[in-house]
Amino acid sequence: MTNRTENYFRRVTVQNNKGRNFVLVINIFDLSPEEMREIYKSRWPSNYSLNESNNI
Repeated sequence: MTNRTENYFRRVTVQNNKGRNFVLVINIFDLSPEEMREIYKSRWPSNYSLNESNNI
């Protein structure tokens, strides 16, 4: 039994305002890491965001 996927993903490392790195595994290839950071930053609740949180 294999655990392979037929989809492709990309690993993007982004940094919050405090210099903490976050790794995103995404299947969007036409946006830059900076654009993905802004999308995730706007989607996550404040306690999980890339803004200032140290909770992740």
